[in-house]
Amino acid sequence: MVTIRSFRDVVRLLFIYRRRVGLAVAVTLVAVGVALFVVSPRYRSEAKLLVTLGRENAALPVMVEDRMAAPTQNFQRDSLIDETELFRSRNILSKVVERWQAVLTQRSESKSVWGRFKAGAKALVRNLKAGVRAGFVWLGLLDPQDSEVALFEELDSALKVSHDTGGATLHLSLDLKDPKLSQQVLSDWMKFYLETRLEILNDSTVSEFYSNQLSRTRSELDAIAEARGKIYSRFGSRDLKARERALSTRIDTLQSELENREQTMAGAEANVAQSKKSVGRLKKYVAAEISSQENPTLRDFTNKLNDLLLQREDKLRFYSPKSEQVKSLDRSIAEVKSWISKETRFDRSGEVKKINPTVLRGEEWVVTNQMHAAEARAVSGTLETQIAALLDQRQAILQAMDELDGLNRRYDAAQHNYQLYATNFEKARIDEDLDRKRISNVRVIETASYNPVRVKPRTGLLVSLAPVLAAGFSGLVVYLSLLTDRRFHDGEALESAAAVPVLVTVPEKSSDGSRDALETDRVFEAALNQLVDTLERHLSGSENRRILLIGLGPGAGASFLTEALKQRLAVRLGSGSAVPPLVDGGELIMEASEVLKALGPGDDVVLVLAAGQSTLPELESGLRRLRIAAGVEPIGIVLNRRPLLIPLWLYRLFQ
Repeated sequence: MVTIRSFRDVVRLLFIYRRRVGLAVAVTLVAVGVALFVVSPRYRSEAKLLVTLGRENAALPVMVEDRMAAPTQNFQRDSLIDETELFRSRNILSKVVERWQAVLTQRSESKSVWGRFKAGAKALVRNLKAGVRAGFVWLGLLDPQDSEVALFEELDSALKVSHDTGGATLHLSLDLKDPKLSQQVLSDWMKFYLETRLEILNDSTVSEFYSNQLSRTRSELDAIAEARGKIYSRFGSRDLKARERALSTRIDTLQSELENREQTMAGAEANVAQSKKSVGRLKKYVAAEISSQENPTLRDFTNKLNDLLLQREDKLRFYSPKSEQVKSLDRSIAEVKSWISKETRFDRSGEVKKINPTVLRGEEWVVTNQMHAAEARAVSGTLETQIAALLDQRQAILQAMDELDGLNRRYDAAQHNYQLYATNFEKARIDEDLDRKRISNVRVIETASYNPVRVKPRTGLLVSLAPVLAAGFSGLVVYLSLLTDRRFHDGEALESAAAVPVLVTVPEKSSDGSRDALETDRVFEAALNQLVDTLERHLSGSENRRILLIGLGPGAGASFLTEALKQRLAVRLGSGSAVPPLVDGGELIMEASEVLKALGPGDDVVLVLAAGQSTLPELESGLRRLRIAAGVEPIGIVLNRRPLLIPLWLYRLFQ
């Protein structure tokens, strides 16, 4: 695990994985060399054909039944695609193979040693491929393939046909093993293409087809015209829309009148019902003359009342108004008055009756409304009959209009087809004349060229791309190595992964006397002094505290660091001081059970890792053993034996 902060760290990655980088560069250069020396040379012959317009119609006849009702127009149609497919067709390719099979299948003999070696290697590869294929054929996984089919595929892959967008020129190129052979094969290929094209276009049945289509379309037009004439004669008019509008207006008028009659009839019937109900509540006979006389009972009650009033006046002379005699008379007077109020003044002595004139007028009104309702009902029936007849006539006209619209559409389509067939018939006749005179719209504007310069392999391009490919492949190898490498190479990545502070990074001590070694020793001594200062500050203030330096794995250098730190602490403490409180825990934490058990309550642990060797899983296992098995949290980590990968001169350059 490496922390990348600058370009110097990227260069350091190249030195860390220098073996893989060197191997990647070597593989890339070897691959380029193999491509240069092993790949068979190819020579290209090129030609150009000009395809002019004028005979694009004579491909296939077109029938109206086979086309969509609303065809979509493609304004970007490339007519040279058909020519390209024809040039690469199997019919033309078979003629080329038949002509050049013997020459293309023969193997060239080289007189040079390298040429013989390459020929032998290729023969060996071909035999191996043939043997493997024969095995798959025997197992039934592949079908047998003859040499002619293989030659078909080889020629098809060697040929390239292209053209510029919007242009009319076909660019032809053929890559074969010999420049002269490429020129000859491409020339014959073009000749076979032109001959085959004329054979395909020379079709005398096309003009016959268009002639038959013209006759059939003319008959269809006559039939449609006859059907339209029958429709016009049936209604006696050619403007059916005007007839339909007139009928619709007449129907609307009658419909309005019918609604008015129905409203009139409904009102008359309502009046009849209301009049009958009102007449039923009236008396049929009323009194014409009435004779009367004075009521004798009322006269007797009046005389009685007068007598009682006279008696009351007499009583008041002798008695008070509140006396019982006066009160008795008052009650009699009140009773007589009530009798008088109930009697009429005159009694009917006789009368003469006659029919009620209101009843007569009501009955006359009922009869009148009944007559109006009957009249409205009769008129409504007549109107309904007339409206129904007009609706039938309009429906017949609408059906005839629909039929006429269909006939018009068919007539327009047939007329369009007739014009199309007439134009194509003329073009087909012209094409037949051109074919009889062997005239084509394809012209050879550039014959097959002879080019002795090989196009494959491209030596200059491969040589110039070799460093770029090597650098790119090396970068990919370094990136993949960085993703998969779980080792620790610097303290920052170690501290972020372990969540424990890194006390110091100790470089690898060199044994030679070079300038780089002297610089490394100076850095080594400075790192040890820094670690001694850190441990001395940690031990200050406690007399019985000890620090255990234990390695994560073999080669961590925990024992070496313990002895070196003891010597430096002894020098600082003086010759008469006690032994420095540093304990060597060994190089393997997983086997230091006894040492971990001997730790006191105040003792601390420093974990020592070897740079470039210790991995993240080992670190996690060691920390788990310290924290769980021993119950100790390390105070720090020392990254030991960090190699000086970048040379000092390059390191100073980055500084």
